[in-house]
Amino acid sequence: MAKLTSGELFELAHRRASARVPKPAWDPVAAGVTGAAVTGFVIAVFIGLTRTNASAVGGASLIVVAAGFLLPFGILKLQEREYYKVWAAEYAALLAENSEK
Repeated sequence: MAKLTSGELFELAHRRASARVPKPAWDPVAAGVTGAAVTGFVIAVFIGLTRTNASAVGGASLIVVAAGFLLPFGILKLQEREYYKVWAAEYAALLAENSEK
């Protein structure tokens, strides 16, 4: 195999890392904002249906909306971190292998 350019090494490391640990399809922040929006919408619907005073459940609603953000954000952030860790290992191995040639 001939010496590879840095771009080719980057792409090869990406393909190898994706085969082992796929990169999340969603950005963690976008997923968190979506989770918070969906959670907030559900809370608003139930507050409207039960005709509850919204200020009476404001603190609890805020905690639940925060959890709606943090759950998808945290899961995807961990997956993204694992992907980049595997990608960095693959890239380092390819650099070492390519420099020997």
